[in-house]
Amino acid sequence: MVFDADEKRNVESFRMLKNLFEMVHIDNMKILKALIYAKDDIQPLIDGSSKKRVRSSTISSSYVIYLMQDISHTSF
Repeated sequence: MVFDADEKRNVESFRMLKNLFEMVHIDNMKILKALIYAKDDIQPLIDGSSKKRVRSSTISSSYVIYLMQDISHTSF
């Protein structure tokens, strides 16, 4: 089977995430950093109380509720 560059990158990312989920961690920062990809140095998270964008490192000592949703299930 021949993969194009995007498919190959997706397969590699999936394998990396799978390995991360199978490992034991003291905290979940490695997993969160892998899930929250900061493209072009854009801060990927929004602090709900201040409505400002923050880096993933700011949540390292916080309690976090992480909601993930497939964009195809949103209704506008």
